[in-house]
Amino acid sequence: QGSDAKKDEITKFNDQLRQLCQQENVTVVDLNPDIAPNGELLPQYTVDGTHFSQAAYSVWGKKLREVISTN
Repeated sequence: QGSDAKKDEITKFNDQLRQLCQQENVTVVDLNPDIAPNGELLPQYTVDGTHFSQAAYSVWGKKLREVISTN
């Protein structure tokens, strides 16, 4: 139950952040579709349920390189 409430809070925050970034013309690099498709970090992308693993940092780096190369 608490986990669902936390996921809802995070989703709401991410939506608000995405909206603010759009208003300010700031690029959003959304890792969630890749590392947390259901609102929770997949086990291979976390060391403790919260913090990124090396695999998650690799995905993040790849996404950042994609964004940098297109802007």
